[in-house]
Amino acid sequence: MDTLKIIEQLVQRAREERPPVTDVSGGVLELIGRRRRFEQTSLSWFAAVSAVAASVALFFAVDCWMSLSDPMMELFAPLQVATEMPW
Repeated sequence: MDTLKIIEQLVQRAREERPPVTDVSGGVLELIGRRRRFEQTSLSWFAAVSAVAASVALFFAVDCWMSLSDPMMELFAPLQVATEMPW
């Protein structure tokens, strides 16, 4: 029973004890500010590289699109030549 009473007294003392007050907001805000700058810089570089890659892909896509022809035109090409001949 003595051990239970000692444990209860220790619990009561622990409940009465106040934690020390420390201000860590300055350090946390500084750390957040450094991370935000790093994230913005890395995201900016990633966005720039992505924009360059997209413009290169767009250039090749437009070039390929312009070189496409209608597959049905190949079938009707001999007929167009035959109708253009004057008789």
